[in-house]
Amino acid sequence: MVEKNFLSKFQLEGQIHSKDFIEIWMHYDTDRSGFMEEDEVTAFLTDLCKNRYNILDSPGGEAESDLVNQAVQQIFLTYDTNNDGQLTLNELYLILNVEDSVF
Repeated sequence: MVEKNFLSKFQLEGQIHSKDFIEIWMHYDTDRSGFMEEDEVTAFLTDLCKNRYNILDSPGGEAESDLVNQAVQQIFLTYDTNNDGQLTLNELYLILNVEDSVF
C-alpha cells in the first residue's frame, strides 16, 4: 500500500492558513518536543518536494534527496536564530507563507 503524503490535504500554493500551519507543525514535530529537529525538518521537506514538486519518486530521486539535505542545512543556517539545532514554531513560521498570525 502506498503511504499518502500528509501534505496532500493542504492548499500549499500561496499562503497557508494558520490552522493548517499548526496542524502541519503538530504532524512533523513527531516527538512533541515543541521543536523540529533536523530529521523532522527533513521529513517535512521531503513530503513537500514529493507533494508540490513531484520529485523524489523519480529515477533521479537520490540526487533530489541530496538537494533536500542541502536545503535542510541551509534552513538551519538561515532560520535557526539561536543555533541550537532545532527550529521553533516561530522560526518555521518565518519560512512558510502563513496568511495570518499564530502569535
